[in-house]
Amino acid sequence: MKALYTWIEEKAQSGMDAATLSERLTMLGMEVEECRHQGGVIPGLEIGEVLTCEDHPNSDHLHVCRVRVQGQETTIVCGAENVRAGIKVVVATVGTRLPGDFVIKKAKIRGVESLGMICSKEELGLEEKSKGIWILSDGTPPGPAGENLLGNEDWTMSLAITSNRSDCLSINGLAREAAAAAGKRFTPALSAVSETPGIAAPAVTIEASELCGRYAARLVRGVRIGPSPEWMVRRLESCGMRSINNIVDVTNYVLLEYGHPLHAFDLAKLEGGQIVVRRAREGERLVTLDGQERLLDPTMLVIADAARPVALAGVMGGANSEVSDGTVDILLESAWFDPVSVRRTSKKTGLSTEASYRFERTADFGACTGALDRAVELILETAGGKPGPLTDAIPAPRTDCVIELDYSFIEERLGFAPPRGDAEKILSNLGFGVTVRENRFVLTVPTWRSDVRLPADIVEEVARHHGYDRMPVRLFPVRVNDELFAASNMTKRVLQDMLASTGLSEALNFNFVLESDLESMLLGPEACVTVSNPMSADQKYLRPTLLPNLVANVRTNIGRGVRDVALFEIGKTFVHGDTGPCERLSLAIILSGKAIAPNWNEPAGRDYDYFDAKGIAEQVMRFMGISGVRWERLTLPVWHPGRSAAIVHEGKTIGRIGELHPARCKALDINQRVVMMEIDGLETLRKRDEDRQVVEPSRFPSLLRDLAFVVPEAVQSGAVMATIAGAARQMESLRLVSVWRGEQIGAGNKSLAFSLEFVCRERTLSDDEIESIVQDVIREVGVRHGARLR
Repeated sequence: MKALYTWIEEKAQSGMDAATLSERLTMLGMEVEECRHQGGVIPGLEIGEVLTCEDHPNSDHLHVCRVRVQGQETTIVCGAENVRAGIKVVVATVGTRLPGDFVIKKAKIRGVESLGMICSKEELGLEEKSKGIWILSDGTPPGPAGENLLGNEDWTMSLAITSNRSDCLSINGLAREAAAAAGKRFTPALSAVSETPGIAAPAVTIEASELCGRYAARLVRGVRIGPSPEWMVRRLESCGMRSINNIVDVTNYVLLEYGHPLHAFDLAKLEGGQIVVRRAREGERLVTLDGQERLLDPTMLVIADAARPVALAGVMGGANSEVSDGTVDILLESAWFDPVSVRRTSKKTGLSTEASYRFERTADFGACTGALDRAVELILETAGGKPGPLTDAIPAPRTDCVIELDYSFIEERLGFAPPRGDAEKILSNLGFGVTVRENRFVLTVPTWRSDVRLPADIVEEVARHHGYDRMPVRLFPVRVNDELFAASNMTKRVLQDMLASTGLSEALNFNFVLESDLESMLLGPEACVTVSNPMSADQKYLRPTLLPNLVANVRTNIGRGVRDVALFEIGKTFVHGDTGPCERLSLAIILSGKAIAPNWNEPAGRDYDYFDAKGIAEQVMRFMGISGVRWERLTLPVWHPGRSAAIVHEGKTIGRIGELHPARCKALDINQRVVMMEIDGLETLRKRDEDRQVVEPSRFPSLLRDLAFVVPEAVQSGAVMATIAGAARQMESLRLVSVWRGEQIGAGNKSLAFSLEFVCRERTLSDDEIESIVQDVIREVGVRHGARLR
């Protein structure tokens, strides 16, 4: 936003110069990015007359001009397209110092001597961008360029206003902050409108009350359309707005002054002379003031007359009701529109205007009539006319927002408290209604402060204007947050340490996933929780699994020459639940490239494989206190059909592990093996410490037995292990040692070798006891799986 220092100071009466005010506003949160000097008398600027204008002999875009300045003729080379003979211009003579510390010197341009410069408004600091030189009226007298032409000295401030401070998108809002910073209270002058008898109040009907909370309007009859006065044009142009005519300029002027958008309709162009605020009907069209035809739909709010839409509410007016040179009677609108509705319409139509920018950030509900009356006052001053009575339609009256808090709350949040009287004065100067009951504040929030709704917001207001630089330097007490040591957080932190200690690097991806990355895992958008109003196309889908982003990480690394990748990520995933979207904590690892680099013992090194991931998974399970996990065959198409498994615990699949299918690797241009593992719902899996049991090691020696079974190829090792565990008494541990296939055991078979450890905590087991248990195991595995001992 752009604002003039003198305009702000005229209202605030803060006593601060431009530099001080810029600094103070920045400290209050309205960052002044630039404070540019403009106007005022510049020594060396003269009014000149272009006598002749010829093309430069050595250039296709420059002109050689003979200009009469100070009664003498001089030559000036000019590159402006609009320069011509017979016009009055502003000339910077040799030695003149222009804004930006630019000094005019005698120069030879393409072989032609130039003694000065014909200036544009931009070069004089009077507007942000000029299309050419400044051409003065024919009656402008020669002589030095004075304040009557250049205006009084001023400074244009460029401010970065945060989206929650819509009240500061106006001169009045900035003046209120400036006055409060100086210990004063800003009270805007009220405009009194003398209504003309015999003029009817405009007829207004609000059909979409959920999108329009207030609609105020007045008729002004007998206006004269023409140019605006110079002082208004200068202020508008300094703030980045183009002058159009006196009626439109007034609405823009009040927009800047009050921060409240207005719109003027040509009353003669309104069918039935009435206003209907309604939703657009399917298929309706409107040509807006920019000349573009817009297709409307029922999600859009429009201002209509008796027959058709005449404006997009809060965004832009329609060409069919535009104020033109022939306009005599106008209907002036001042309304409050729902911010979400305005933003939706702005996005759908691709129209972003000064009005929509303010309505999207919530306009001041209470400023409708004040801004309207101020506009009527200026119209009467600049265009004449007779105002009619006010129509102020409010479908549902609003109640004031009241916040109560103990003064101790301020000290608790800030670590100190300014004197209570100072806090009371700060809030009062900012427009809050303040009532003090003992040590308790009862505050009525002004209508322009839609961002203040909580006691913490009041603390911020006190802190801002008391001054962050005045806060005492002290060491605040440390308050331990129970959430910091919550089981889920501790689980995540310890797992991070454990996985990093195994040599894995942690990946930190966004919670969003690209549709192209979903396709890499053969997932569609239907598997994702969709964001209803994404900030960008890349943030439309919430990830249902961590693996698509990790696969993308592997592709990125390989594309940049890093072929050995070992990553893990612990983060949130989002899935569709029975009652709506569900959020869960997941763990995933991805391995690709060399697990062991080439060395003297292994010249080719060793690639990562299924068992590397399985070893890490088993380590995670031990840490989380999860036992009895089974590894069952996985048949999903994205996983390798023979080197993948579902991780099953208590009959429920809690994760997946294995290699990415070779066909997927080829499709993704990954020319090496990719091994993955993911576990879902970490927050529900880990056993609490009080649920864990510590078992004292046996004082008696353990006995080992190795068994190798020949089983059909379709039999899974996990099923055999479950059978062994059920049949073997006194068994302490069971491990799958090897899987072997060969001609010796016949086609369609495989050999599974297991290591069994037996132990008794009361005595040493005898060989006969062990042999009896082993025979029971052999018999049970043979019956259940058709196995024979190898």
